[in-house]
Order: sequence, then C-alpha cells, then structure tokens
Amino acid sequence: LEGLKGKGVKLIDEVPRYGAGGAKIAFVHPKSANGVLLELCERK
Repeated sequence: LEGLKGKGVKLIDEVPRYGAGGAKIAFVHPKSANGVLLELCERK
C-alpha cells in the first residue's frame, strides 16, 4: 500500500483491514483505476 500511495494512487483504505476468512484487504479508489473498484487481498 505504501508503494501505491507513493506513486499517487488514491486508496480507500490507508492501512489493511481484516476481511472474510481473516485475509488482510484494502481497496483502491475507482478514480485511480479507470472507474474500477480494486480489492487487494493478502491471505496467510
């Protein structure tokens, strides 16, 4: 997330949060992804 933020990507989540199944998730704002809401997911 820090790398994306450093490149000017607008994030909805500044820090990861826990989603389904205990995975860490964060979202990229659609304005930074040509109108597409992107979910980043890291599973253990």
